[in-house]
Amino acid sequence: MLRLGDGRAGTIGYEMRALRSVRAIAGAVRLWQHSWPAQMREADEDHWWDWRDFLARTVGRTDQLLGFDLVTRAHPTLARFTRPLAGEHLQGLMLVEPRWESPERRLETRIWYLASAPWNRPDRKDAHRLAGVGSALLGAAVRLSLDSGNDGVICLVPYVGALGFYRGLGFRRRITVESFDAPRRDLVLDPAQARELVQRVGAAEGQG
Repeated sequence: MLRLGDGRAGTIGYEMRALRSVRAIAGAVRLWQHSWPAQMREADEDHWWDWRDFLARTVGRTDQLLGFDLVTRAHPTLARFTRPLAGEHLQGLMLVEPRWESPERRLETRIWYLASAPWNRPDRKDAHRLAGVGSALLGAAVRLSLDSGNDGVICLVPYVGALGFYRGLGFRRRITVESFDAPRRDLVLDPAQARELVQRVGAAEGQG
């Protein structure tokens, strides 16, 4: 369950779905841009992701990527805040590569994109904001890693404003030098911490 507002106002159930298309994820982000244009233009988090560049770089290998969306059904409280599409509210998105070979020569599940909807961002002090979307998406990535034989290990390059969030979940920093001038700063969630995250998310899903 996702927490509504400050956590005392109630909880909302959700559904995690596999979109299986990079372009479907890009299209969903465009829906956010149309429905919440001012915040999307202003947020550094959304400028962090360049869909046009990513689609160009992944031509010929998009079948290796898997997209997820997290949706909630139309709810009277949410309906006052964000307009549903086909009776659903799109609350979060994630794009992953189930089996990615790390610089350490092990297979991991790599998250290429993860974001909550603009109205769910922590900087919004609003009773209608849903908390827990990012953790739920990460839990789905860990389960995919386990199903893919990667021992639950997931990795990503984080948006700098979310570093504290990831470190609080047990991610560790890994610096890899792709070129002399451009080191890449990955965060990695190792097996023990990954299982803790799945247990935590699973416990939250079972409440309410």
